[in-house]
Amino acid sequence: MKNKKIGLLITVYFLSSAFLFAQDFEPAPPPPADEKEQFRVQGMRAQEKRAAVAAMARVPLTDSQKAEALQFLTELVPESAPVLAELESENPRNYERELQKAWREKQMLSRQKNFDKDEYQTKKSRIILEHKIQVLVYKYRKASDSEKDRLKNDIRGQLGQLFDLREVDRAMQVQRLEKKLEELRASLKNRKPNKDRIIEKRLERLIGIDKELEW
Repeated sequence: MKNKKIGLLITVYFLSSAFLFAQDFEPAPPPPADEKEQFRVQGMRAQEKRAAVAAMARVPLTDSQKAEALQFLTELVPESAPVLAELESENPRNYERELQKAWREKQMLSRQKNFDKDEYQTKKSRIILEHKIQVLVYKYRKASDSEKDRLKNDIRGQLGQLFDLREVDRAMQVQRLEKKLEELRASLKNRKPNKDRIIEKRLERLIGIDKELEW
């Protein structure tokens, strides 16, 4: 009888130890459903933006848009003018792609200029460097062996500058995401205790009461 009691105590001890061990390594709870939904929606919006950009790239530019894109690019990077002229005769398809890219960049910078001047300058400098590198690569491919080493060093130097600018851009993106995350958390914290008021307000909109009470 005594041996049975000892065996039972040992069994209980091991079971309780296993339970406590499992508790120590219990995975962190998932984020609230509302927060997960917010991030899901944000992801969908990002996908929609990428899809919209891809769709725009497939739509051919009008003659006036081509002229604007060409003017934008040659004013931004004057050394690109002779390269684009050669590209137009040698590879019209790639020439069209360059103009479409320049048109999108022009539109993006126009929007950014009114939104955030610091970010506008960073993006503008990055675009200029990217096109300068493209010009150098184009020249490198057609250069003689004696010129290639110099052009290669020029490309390397421009890539170093571009890397630094892209890191600045990434840091800005991180700051925006952190700010957005804080706003989402504050919104969730504020919405939960006001659940009934939010539901009533939405209900009134759905059934039209709020319109009836307008001034």
